[in-house]
Amino acid sequence: MKTIFLSVILLMCSAVSLSAAGLTGRDVMLKAKNRPDGDTRYATLTMTLIQKNGNRRERKLVSWAMDVGKDSKRVMFFTYPGDVKGTGFLTWDYDDAKREDDRWLYLPAMKKTRRI
Repeated sequence: MKTIFLSVILLMCSAVSLSAAGLTGRDVMLKAKNRPDGDTRYATLTMTLIQKNGNRRERKLVSWAMDVGKDSKRVMFFTYPGDVKGTGFLTWDYDDAKREDDRWLYLPAMKKTRRI
């Protein structure tokens, strides 16, 4: 029974390696870029900022993204620490290379939104 199980696993591994052997690096990158990832995405992120002297600061944020046709819209809000909490960043990434992406920054302390 063990030998049949091991034979099946070996056969599956060799089939996967044979199919991947014909791909170039560009093919792999294009497959990753063009894979279906859904029309909406959500993420909770932690960012660690490290200064030259070794001091570390941590930032936490949440992100939502949505595809609109070939364009992408994304909004991120900082949730930690208190001095940046509520700061928002909105981007609209356009598929058209001739069109420049739009970016806005919301600063809660000033209660203002600025296009950057």
